[in-house]
Amino acid sequence: MAEQASLRALRHLLLPALLALQYLPLHGQNLNLGTPPIRNFSKKNYRAGTQTWDMAQDERGVMYFANNQGLLEFDGNNWRLFPLANNTIVRSVCIGKDKRIYVGGQGDFGYFSPNKNGQLVFHSLKDALPESQQNFSDVWDILVREEGVFFRASDRIFLLRGTVVHVFLSGRALEFLGLLQNKVVVQDANYKLYEFNKNEFQAFGNAALPVAGFITAILPYHVDTQLVTTIKDGIFYYSKSAFGTWKTSSADFLKANRIYCAGLLEDGKIAVGTSLSGMVVLDRQGRIFQHLAKKSGLQNNTVLSIFPDKAGSLWLGLDNGIDLVAINSPFSNIFPDGDLQGTGYALEIFAGKIYFGTNTGLYCTDWKAFYPPEEQHPFQLVANTKGQVWGLNRLGNSLLLGHHEGAFDVRDHLAQKIAELPGVWKFLPISATTALAGHYNGVAFFKKTNAQWHLSGQPKGLSESSRILEKSANGKVWIAHPYRGAYRLDLDTATQNIEIEFFNVKNGLPSDFNNYVFKLGDLLVFAAEKGIFSFDETLKRFVPNEEFNNIFGEKTRVKYLRQDGEGNIWYVAGDEVGVLMVEDKGLEKKVRRRPIPELSGKLVGGFEFVLPVDRRNVFFATEQGFVHFNPSNYFHYDSSLQLVLHEVRLDDSSDSLIFGGHLMEGAVSPPVLSHRQNALRFIFSATDYNGSEHVQYAHFLEGAEQGWSDWSHGTKLVFNNLSPGSYRLHLKAKNAHGAQGQEIAYEFEIMPPWYANPFAFSIYALLGLGAVAAMLYRQRRRFDRERRAMQTSHQQREEQHQAFARQSEEAISRLQQEKLEAEVLHKNQELATATLHLVQKSEMLSTIKSALVKLEKNMQAQPTVKKEIQRIVKMVEQDVSLDEDWEHFSQNFDQVHSDFLKRLAEHYPHLSPNDFKLSAYLRMNLSTKEIAALLNISVRGVEASRYRLRKRLGLGTEVNLTEFLMRL
Repeated sequence: MAEQASLRALRHLLLPALLALQYLPLHGQNLNLGTPPIRNFSKKNYRAGTQTWDMAQDERGVMYFANNQGLLEFDGNNWRLFPLANNTIVRSVCIGKDKRIYVGGQGDFGYFSPNKNGQLVFHSLKDALPESQQNFSDVWDILVREEGVFFRASDRIFLLRGTVVHVFLSGRALEFLGLLQNKVVVQDANYKLYEFNKNEFQAFGNAALPVAGFITAILPYHVDTQLVTTIKDGIFYYSKSAFGTWKTSSADFLKANRIYCAGLLEDGKIAVGTSLSGMVVLDRQGRIFQHLAKKSGLQNNTVLSIFPDKAGSLWLGLDNGIDLVAINSPFSNIFPDGDLQGTGYALEIFAGKIYFGTNTGLYCTDWKAFYPPEEQHPFQLVANTKGQVWGLNRLGNSLLLGHHEGAFDVRDHLAQKIAELPGVWKFLPISATTALAGHYNGVAFFKKTNAQWHLSGQPKGLSESSRILEKSANGKVWIAHPYRGAYRLDLDTATQNIEIEFFNVKNGLPSDFNNYVFKLGDLLVFAAEKGIFSFDETLKRFVPNEEFNNIFGEKTRVKYLRQDGEGNIWYVAGDEVGVLMVEDKGLEKKVRRRPIPELSGKLVGGFEFVLPVDRRNVFFATEQGFVHFNPSNYFHYDSSLQLVLHEVRLDDSSDSLIFGGHLMEGAVSPPVLSHRQNALRFIFSATDYNGSEHVQYAHFLEGAEQGWSDWSHGTKLVFNNLSPGSYRLHLKAKNAHGAQGQEIAYEFEIMPPWYANPFAFSIYALLGLGAVAAMLYRQRRRFDRERRAMQTSHQQREEQHQAFARQSEEAISRLQQEKLEAEVLHKNQELATATLHLVQKSEMLSTIKSALVKLEKNMQAQPTVKKEIQRIVKMVEQDVSLDEDWEHFSQNFDQVHSDFLKRLAEHYPHLSPNDFKLSAYLRMNLSTKEIAALLNISVRGVEASRYRLRKRLGLGTEVNLTEFLMRL
């Protein structure tokens, strides 16, 4: 049910409302109340002289200025200065069909044209003159015609035809050069006119100006009528071969302030630059439609030159600086409090007047179709309203003012206080005679009695600030609080009591902060911190509004919504300001979201206000005054862009210019760069002078990248370390409305290094073939060498194999020998250990035996003990005899010492058993004491045994017995 009701309400919302009827008398009129946007360029911006004398624009939209220091060029982002050869002032500039930029200066004149690098170069025509004509002063005017190019110096006329320069009216003081009825005319210092006819200047018929005045401009007016401006005598017309005075209400102003220059605007209006009071725009009736001076935003009141560009904007060359006036802009700035430029909060049209509420007070002026600019102060402060104004509300035939100091009833230029309340935000009509006001500390009832509003009651129960309030279709009032949530009031107008319901995040709101309520037709919508909601009466909850969330997004914070008389909805969402335009498509309506980026960030945060009056008049309250907006000049404006490549440079030096931004006539080959010149910087711009901050660019470097880049605001590109090859840089731009200009492209080629170019590769190929042939020859010789080497190697390997076999056998024998020696050594160590054990044991038994024998001798008196001792002595003798088992010892000894005892027996069979034992012990290198213990004899007995063994072996005294036995 709630969703169906929401859909029905939204359909009703999209129908044209009755709101436009109250503004019907002014519908369709264009307002001249405010000041158009002005962009100032000082000498700090363009870095040249203060004065600018003339202006021109080429087919790309690039602007050129005749400046004190030379010719200035501007493409929307980049300034560039081209001085003359003599570095003098440039007084005039004009662009011919041949794309030459003709200039006139002090004592010189000529033209700029691009060289092969696309850089403008000055070509002086002074040398083409006879020597007698080369001494002249300033060249003030240039006129390009089929007859040639005319240059007006102060005392002569030059005509360039081909390469020849002709001189006319030499020595005569001349003041003006221009076109009158499609004829080239010149005015001299005596106010006399001459026309160029049949290759000479002749007197201009019988017509003359009604007064003696110097002409400053000639402008088309009607098909057969032209307007002629003079310095201090006003404006005249020329029609049907006669001059007449153009009688207008602005004549006295123009005469007093002197007309220095003039230009024709695209809508037929005339822009006039004065010497003393800035610039004025005259309508077709000669009334001053717009007056801009230093107090309006110009840098200087002396306008030296005027130029309407292709986009309809107006360039002003000033005595100090250059200004761009967006004279056809859909925006204009209104400062009702003058130089205070206070913040705007509210605006209303009522009873034939328009009221502006600011932080400095309430101001008003008549609401009419035309505001004479000569009225110095069209706005008046409404009495009693100084200070902070919060809101203006129409209640029937009354206009009520919400002010910091209370509530007021506004009538004409007077505001009468009707209640002493602590700050009133807004009045909400409840009935024809009842209203509810939100103030700092809650709400209050007002009642209308006898055509007078007065405070009738202050209900209790609500003490919160009540700034944002709307009435629903069922008569209940919703109040959105900035940081609490929302309140719903059920009003009892009879008793002036209220019942309050409170809603917050528990009831479906995403947050208690930043909640707003807006009324669109009969539909109430709630804008929260994220998304837009409707209130479901059945669920008693806030539910997302799908229609609006599909338009703005579920996460977007919408700050303001207001419906105009045609069903369009003006909005502020995030930082975006725009309108939802409703288009009738028969049975259905299509809603288009149209942002207005020029207003982004200008409205007062938290206090956004829009008043849509009709199709040509929409007002916005901003941080500085108000902005008037004419949608008819905005959404249907053809703003196609022209993109300009300003220059191309190597990125390693400021002097490394490759392309200067200007194409020569005819085909120009792409530049060819060396492999070291592989870092390039590109500078470009769109000639959208009024919206340059909103223009976005994209690029695609064909040959290095796969596709277009993302859109960005950057006007410079740098490519580093580009590989050798051919490249084509594509550039495109789009403005704030998404309109794209024509794509431009720039080609260039980076050559490979000398060692990688085609000629080098040819040399490499020849060298390669030679290298292959040499390699094949060397390979054949190498094959033969290797074959012989393999044969020799095979033979050597056979020999080495045999030698290796022998070495292997020897190694095996050596290893076996080493193994045997190791085993012998081990056995010898075991035998020595066993022998040592036997020696120690024998010594110990001998010691025990001696002790027992001695003890036996001392035991004569005890026969039993003696007998026991004798028995132990016999056991010891028996143990000694067992340890000396010679057979067992001799076997082990021969295993260790290579059958020493067997060899000894073979050589000396007559040896006794004790001789064999002694020989074995000597071979083991035992000491005499150790041998004595093993043989159970004394040391002297061992010596005697050694002597007998020597005799039996037949050894002399000079032979060492032990060494002999070791060698045996």
